[in-house]
Amino acid sequence: MLGTAVGGLILATNLRVLLSWAEASVRTGVLLYGALGAAWTAFLALAVRKARTAAKDVREETDQVHEEVRSARRHDHAPEAAVPDGPATAGGTGGSTSIEPARSRTRADLVVEPV
Repeated sequence: MLGTAVGGLILATNLRVLLSWAEASVRTGVLLYGALGAAWTAFLALAVRKARTAAKDVREETDQVHEEVRSARRHDHAPEAAVPDGPATAGGTGGSTSIEPARSRTRADLVVEPV
């Protein structure tokens, strides 16, 4: 969308230079600027429509993912990570003990929140 807007401004600026180089009449300049304005407006409207459609598609897809995550949370009540009751030791009077971090055995879910 921004490219279309800036492109139209560049064309309008360069059209003035081209018209002065070709020593075109005022009437020709008005006709060419009118044609450029109509084409630029049409392309800008098309770009805006396409951007809105793309944003709508992204919004619908995001809402669908949110709903899937919510329904998975309702149906999946897996326990959280296990936390040991006592301190973990590498060695001591009770013998050697391996130290491993407690890990959850549940799958991770990606949560996407709207901005």
